[in-house]
Amino acid sequence: MPLLPPRHLDTVAFIESYRKGQPDLATTGFFCRHRPGGDESQADLFLVATAEAARADFDATLIFGRHRRTGRTVFAQTHGYASLAEGRWLSDPAHNLAVLPVNPAHLKLLKWRFRAFVSAASQSITSRSAASALPVSAMRRQRIGEGDDVLILGLDPEPGGLHRAPLVRRGIIARIQDCYHARSPTFLVEATTFDSDKGSPVVMKPQRPATERSRTDPAGKLIGIVTEFLPNPWGPVHTTHDGRPLDVSLNTGLVRVTPVDALQALLDAARAGRR
Repeated sequence: MPLLPPRHLDTVAFIESYRKGQPDLATTGFFCRHRPGGDESQADLFLVATAEAARADFDATLIFGRHRRTGRTVFAQTHGYASLAEGRWLSDPAHNLAVLPVNPAHLKLLKWRFRAFVSAASQSITSRSAASALPVSAMRRQRIGEGDDVLILGLDPEPGGLHRAPLVRRGIIARIQDCYHARSPTFLVEATTFDSDKGSPVVMKPQRPATERSRTDPAGKLIGIVTEFLPNPWGPVHTTHDGRPLDVSLNTGLVRVTPVDALQALLDAARAGRR
């Protein structure tokens, strides 16, 4: 029995943007339900992504997911006729985040297999179809720190873009004390990732089955969003192969993760703008 509930895989979506008919950006997003004050009747559904995904100079932006029954790829536009959106992107460039209000009825019409995380304002709400989110204060209170295991949820496109399957990657929290003491707006996770994993949700790795967890167990809780890959400060390594010089760029393996606090603030602003 997998420790991570399968529904977590249905929170992610793949985003492709096109310029002059050619793919210009490939990144990950995920669905998040915002229930301010715990009022389920006022719940809004959003697609969360990086600010790059919300740039306005693209010809078209497509969102890809999985069919509810067959698992095959389904897609829709973010804007235009029969789009997923119920408004426009709202971006926070300082944290490299963006949110798009989404029409859940259109997702259901497409038979889209989707679930949503619950925003930090709704931690008191229990839902079988959503995972709660942990703000920095809750993470610190639960003594989440360096060395703790996390999972990065993403989608990796196969060559030709015919099928997009959810992938889960393991990582560990590499540095978070600077974030706890307000010296940094992000924390660091060490993990093997692809360029398309920007925008991926980061969750706490479960250590035991859900039936054995207490309500305060942070397992499976959303703790942040991958927003940047830490570049190697030393540049490429010069080597040779069969007498030919090669420049090999080494990846640090570290990614910056923006905590859910910044996402919560952006969701509040998006909701206020729609009212």
